[in-house]
Amino acid sequence: MNNLFFVIVLLGLVFLLTHFFAVIFYMYWFYWWSQILVHFLGGLWVGLVFLWLIFFVFSIPLNFNRQTNFVIFLLTSIFFTFIIAVVWEIFEFQIGFTSYSQDYFFDTVSDLLVGVSGGMLASIWAYRVYCSQK
Repeated sequence: MNNLFFVIVLLGLVFLLTHFFAVIFYMYWFYWWSQILVHFLGGLWVGLVFLWLIFFVFSIPLNFNRQTNFVIFLLTSIFFTFIIAVVWEIFEFQIGFTSYSQDYFFDTVSDLLVGVSGGMLASIWAYRVYCSQK
């Protein structure tokens, strides 16, 4: 559990620093891929945080077979990552970080999909750690 916590803290710092420098140096406006990177890192971090809290800190027991346990990890991560990503997109719109334009819908959907992809990777990673402790 300590190793996963260390990874979460380190990944959170990388995520925050990447976002900070992307805003300061206008990377979101000059490099289209920087937004994808940050949303993926954010989804990975959010997924790991919620999986760590639910299955490692609060120790919700999983008494099913390996495939079912993995699906539970995957769906948990997708659910929480999607909720946080939607809240983040609403927040960005409310503060004026994004504005409604012709490609706003595509941009928002791609942000959500990339964030959830990061959450899916988090479920694979966290489940491997979970299995190694059993």
